[in-house]
Amino acid sequence: MNTLFWISVGIVGYTYLAYPVVVALLGRFRQKPEQNGVAPVQASAVLVVRNEAQRIRQRIENLRQQQPAGIVDEIVVVSDASDDGTEGIVRELAADDSRLRLVVMPQRGGKAAGIGAGVAAARNDHIVFADARQDFVPDAVGKLLARFADSTVGAVSGELQFRAAEPGRVAESIGLYWRYEVWIRRNEARFDSVTGCPGSVYAVRKNLVPPMPVGLVLDDVWIPMHVAMQGKRIVYEPQAIALDSPSDTLGSEFARKVRTLAGNVQLVLASPRLISPLHNRLWWMFVSHKLMRLVVPYALVGALLSNLMLSGPFYTAMLVLQLLFYALGLAGYLSGTRGSACRLCSAVKVFLGINAAAVVGLLAAVRGQSHTLWAKSRAQG
Repeated sequence: MNTLFWISVGIVGYTYLAYPVVVALLGRFRQKPEQNGVAPVQASAVLVVRNEAQRIRQRIENLRQQQPAGIVDEIVVVSDASDDGTEGIVRELAADDSRLRLVVMPQRGGKAAGIGAGVAAARNDHIVFADARQDFVPDAVGKLLARFADSTVGAVSGELQFRAAEPGRVAESIGLYWRYEVWIRRNEARFDSVTGCPGSVYAVRKNLVPPMPVGLVLDDVWIPMHVAMQGKRIVYEPQAIALDSPSDTLGSEFARKVRTLAGNVQLVLASPRLISPLHNRLWWMFVSHKLMRLVVPYALVGALLSNLMLSGPFYTAMLVLQLLFYALGLAGYLSGTRGSACRLCSAVKVFLGINAAAVVGLLAAVRGQSHTLWAKSRAQG
């Protein structure tokens, strides 16, 4: 029981504390320099949508207004068999704008299939990926493209930022968790490359975009990781910002995390080279950042159950701390959607919800259900 306890604690501590600290130190003391070069001046924006009639006008206008004028030389909207009038709106707008193109998928194929169709239709050498629900700050595309002046860069991750949430609400804790995630990504990029991009704001050299399996869930991890396996870096540009509002219910965030965590397993099943040191120089980062989180729920259970069978002052104190931790999560859960006056309770609730999603996500992936989990994206996590 003693061995099980320390292995379990070690897994949790490594995943959420040690690994982030290690990449932060590597990013500080082994930061990669950038090369000089000439940045591209134009890009194609690819936007895959399904039933976005209420948002599509605003989203296209936001892309049109990117500065400097004309930097988004083309907007390719891919409709994944929309049936709510989205396609009619895009055709109407395209009649007065030669930059706007519509690609229609007659049958639902999912976001990855839509991205493949959009990239194939795009005419520029650099692709910017966007989602319907977020808005770019005015110079987001310019900030992304500027990083391609370095010839070693194959893809550039922007930064998804959540608008401020009311204190105590679930959304506030979700936003806090995302800031922790962003901190890890920034440090990974300083050392070498991020292991995934927010699907709502990133750019890639078109010739590096790999083919994607049918039903792929995490295109925003598949593409960057395969760019890295072609010898290029995936850097982070914090000023290329997409703005969104965090989910205000744990249920919707739970569904998103199930999709994301199931998608991580799907990635490995589709491309085992991702975890091979011989093929992927980022294998350690990918395993530590993406796959270890699937193990943490079982480590949490192992730590609690083994602790119940251990005696002595130290283990008694550890048991009390664990029980207090879960009590805080329960208090957060009982507080409902609005969260709790105890921000710590809400934060623990979100953490436990994420780990419950990891269990469900792993089961979904093992059962081959991850292809059914495509949904409108908030962020890759």
